Amino acid sequence: MQTHYIRLLITILFASLVFSGCDTNTATDPGPVDVETNISEEARTVSQLGWQTVHQINTEDQFSNMVSGSDELFKDDPDMLNTIGDIKAQHDVYKVTHKRMLKEADLSILKNDSLIWFEEWNDSLSGTAGTRAFYYDSETEIARVYEVVRQFPASVKLEYDSTTIRAFVGPDLNDDSDDRLLSVFKESRFVADFPVATSVSSIEATDWDASNEVIGATLTNTLTYNGQGELETLSQNGTLRPDGSVSISERLDYDDGTFHSNAVNINADHTGDVSQVWRDGTTVNGTFDGLEDDNHARVTQTIDFASHPLVDRLEHEAEYSFNPDDSSSSGLLREKVVFVDGQTDSARIEIDHYLQDGYWRSDFDIQTANDGSSQFSVTCFDTYKEVIGTYTAPGGEYARYNGVEYEGGNGELWISIWANEQAYIDGEDPILTAHFIYNGDGSGSGTITEAGKTYQVTFTPDGEITMVDDEGNSETNSAY
Repeated sequence: MQTHYIRLLITILFASLVFSGCDTNTATDPGPVDVETNISEEARTVSQLGWQTVHQINTEDQFSNMVSGSDELFKDDPDMLNTIGDIKAQHDVYKVTHKRMLKEADLSILKNDSLIWFEEWNDSLSGTAGTRAFYYDSETEIARVYEVVRQFPASVKLEYDSTTIRAFVGPDLNDDSDDRLLSVFKESRFVADFPVATSVSSIEATDWDASNEVIGATLTNTLTYNGQGELETLSQNGTLRPDGSVSISERLDYDDGTFHSNAVNINADHTGDVSQVWRDGTTVNGTFDGLEDDNHARVTQTIDFASHPLVDRLEHEAEYSFNPDDSSSSGLLREKVVFVDGQTDSARIEIDHYLQDGYWRSDFDIQTANDGSSQFSVTCFDTYKEVIGTYTAPGGEYARYNGVEYEGGNGELWISIWANEQAYIDGEDPILTAHFIYNGDGSGSGTITEAGKTYQVTFTPDGEITMVDDEGNSETNSAY
């Protein structure tokens, strides 16, 4: 239960734009920054459509997992410890080592904090080598299991891994009825070319049930990165309580001195709140009522932009239901865009998530107040996702688009626009085509070709789009 809700709320935090409509441009957009260009309205439209679709693609997997109740809603580092399940796994490691120690150690003489069992191994089958040791302090009646792995197969990007597990075992090592785990400390060092340099995790147990299994704990995780990107460190702190409630906070520090923070509070009744601060000072605050009790959920969220040139804030509301018989789900999402001049725009998004021919598919139907409609589907295959969709502008222009997203959130998107849908049906050539390559954070670049002209396009994660024509003239627009 705790595992699901931690990942559910981290999904909400990292999917801050999950409810952005595919077409939520303002009718009062002040227009381009530079006006000495001959870029057509269709070219501007396709650039905005590309950015907005990318955000839908990037968040679809997170949303579908969220509403389907999946426990794999975010990819935390496998060496991090942040759930009761992680604690149980470490407790099982301790139990196995304890049993081996009892078979092989001499317990006739026990001194304070003494080493009573030790082994070295070099396993050619697994490709690992290291040491294990069992310590026992007869005065405190606390045992320690210490394991160090110094050799790994080439496929494992580790060069060092150590784990220390402390447990209260009482005066008799042969009696496990009073044994209970106290703490876990884990440190991993990765190979030089791996994005993460080190991972350090610790857990302190605070509560146990009648069987001495851990049901409450505090935790910390710290990842240090090796300089391949902007991110320097990720720090995480959390509290897991016996009633199932959870509090998690997280901070990501970057090499330019900025940071991004997340906080999640999950109550025992499946409700909770989330908050977030982006690197530019933008804040996100939301509440939720989860699926667990009745297979229905509700989420509210407000994003207050710190420095967006057009948008003051986004207001989101979502209601969705989950079918436990086939794990399908449906959702109704509403978005309100409040611009800096006080005017508003809105979108209504319906989503159906279901299994088709062995693969999960999500169908999106997006209706906006001012900017037309869009329908697209996302199918999740084994190693990539495929998107296929259409868009109809208020003036009747008709677009078809398709894309592929690979692991890591990187992908490509192709868009073609016709004067109207009948022109497409009649087999006419499109009046405009575009190809965008995008990154996992929503930024990207590409080209738009129209009537023999080519425009170079770049877009940022927050929706700032720059277009440059063949003569080097440029203009900057917003995707909203």
